[in-house]
Amino acid sequence: DLTLGGNGAALLGPLYSPVLTVKLDANDVITLQLNPTLGTSISNTYLSMVDKIIAVRDLSFNPVVPVLLNAALQANNVTPSMQNPSLVSFSFDLNTGSLFL
Repeated sequence: DLTLGGNGAALLGPLYSPVLTVKLDANDVITLQLNPTLGTSISNTYLSMVDKIIAVRDLSFNPVVPVLLNAALQANNVTPSMQNPSLVSFSFDLNTGSLFL
């Protein structure tokens, strides 16, 4: 099980779309990259969500129905990332000798 924090996550895409697109924050992306076997096939890719996602509504503006972890929905399709990792920033702490990438 992997839970994403979503501190900077944003819902993207057109209103009234059957597709939910989520832009992940940097911490969630790192968490996903540290789990290289996650989301590599339909057999290991599932979705669960809580009802606190207020931005997601159906066409009658009803709130999202929670999908509990023990009843997570299996993916229909998995598309691999085509973007190679790249270093965005770094810092070096001379006091501790620590390098942060």
